[in-house]
Amino acid sequence: SWDNRLNQEGHDPNKQILLEVMSGHGNSEEFKSFFGAGINDDGSMYCPEPTDNFLPCCWQAGEMMEARCEGLSDAECSARVELAKQYTLEAGPHSNMVFPEVMMGINSVLENTDLQPVVGITDYIPEKEETVLYQMLSWRPAGIIIAGLEHSETSRLMLKNSGIPVVEIMDVDGDPIDGMVGISHRRAGRLMAQEIIASGYKKIGFLGTKMPLDHRAQKRFEGLSDALKANNMEIVGTEFYSGGSALAKGRDLTGLILNKHSDLDFIYYSNDMIGAGGLLHLLDCGKNIPEEIGLAGFNGVELLDGLPMKLATMDACRYEIGQKAAEIIAARLSETATAEGQIIELEPNFNRGETIRNNEN
Repeated sequence: SWDNRLNQEGHDPNKQILLEVMSGHGNSEEFKSFFGAGINDDGSMYCPEPTDNFLPCCWQAGEMMEARCEGLSDAECSARVELAKQYTLEAGPHSNMVFPEVMMGINSVLENTDLQPVVGITDYIPEKEETVLYQMLSWRPAGIIIAGLEHSETSRLMLKNSGIPVVEIMDVDGDPIDGMVGISHRRAGRLMAQEIIASGYKKIGFLGTKMPLDHRAQKRFEGLSDALKANNMEIVGTEFYSGGSALAKGRDLTGLILNKHSDLDFIYYSNDMIGAGGLLHLLDCGKNIPEEIGLAGFNGVELLDGLPMKLATMDACRYEIGQKAAEIIAARLSETATAEGQIIELEPNFNRGETIRNNEN
């Protein structure tokens, strides 16, 4: 181990022995003397200072904010720098598996411009969105890309009166303030219902986040329900949870809904993370997937590639959404500006995986 390599007894100046080529995770052991985030005694995170060989992302975010402090007092500038660091810490890299791909799409466009993305975290909480939006608009950004179409009246007024391009992303089921890029989540729900029906499943369960805070999951639920009702079917059982999505929640909720409705033959999960947990639970129970019970998630995250079976899912076009939104912002700020109110609807792509039967048709 590295404990033995980093002492005089284990050190040979003429050669270094290669260690643990075939360890459990497939990589040799890695030694890092740097960390992207520090942890306080109370469990909260802080931004570590840079070293000669490593610049933490949170620190770089602070430097970017400091470069935009022209005309501000030293106290106000320092406060905004610390806020930028904190937002970066909250953003990841592991707290969310959906928006990193959106950010990659945004960055693929902005890296060829003079623009730099700065991230704010709202947790889908309207009051927090108001605060974050107010703070970020005070930084005089060139444009705003914001998730979702549902905002408080205060947030809508701030966006309408900002005087800069605004692009709402991820969803097109509603009226945008300015530009809009995303998929129809009601359509995604209907498409999933069509696949479920065509595959011969009859008793459907749904597991998802508590509504109405997750508006897009609610729209998928409504689309699924409407399509089933049109075919004289209905959702037999539901379970909802609050907080972040995790494998453990998927496991627990799957066990809970099957205890209440043991005759379910299909479960639709509002996202892939809890769907992956449900898949692992069903495999542990010895269920015959997809014949005895089928299941599907939503988003198409890379996590699915490492599961024992490929979970059926629907790709929400996250990278493309980020890319198109950034293109709208960049074009509006250039001489080739596009008109206000540009709307781009992308098509969700269904991936059958291995957890849903082949269509009976």
